[in-house]
Amino acid sequence: MLVAKRVMKICLKICSKMLRDQKGFASGFIALLATIFIMLVVYVAFDPAYQALYNIAAQSNNQQLLEVLGYINTAYVKFPLILLIGMIVYAIVSALRREPNTYRL
Repeated sequence: MLVAKRVMKICLKICSKMLRDQKGFASGFIALLATIFIMLVVYVAFDPAYQALYNIAAQSNNQQLLEVLGYINTAYVKFPLILLIGMIVYAIVSALRREPNTYRL
């Protein structure tokens, strides 16, 4: 899980830098597509590990562990969707901006 967190943090830093640069419309959406690709790779890599852990917990019949894994699964499914929707909106808004940021120090 630490690897996924680090990958997402690096990817968000790169994307936010590309979107803040006033180099045009395409750079923001290239960063967005790169983020989608990295999220898919991380999701595909960690899904078998999660399924194996869930199967072990189901066989042990531990209700508390199954409840915690249910919460993890909810966050695991919904977090990427929320992040992607937010990044798409941010890419569109930053692409529509015509003047550079004048409010930064």
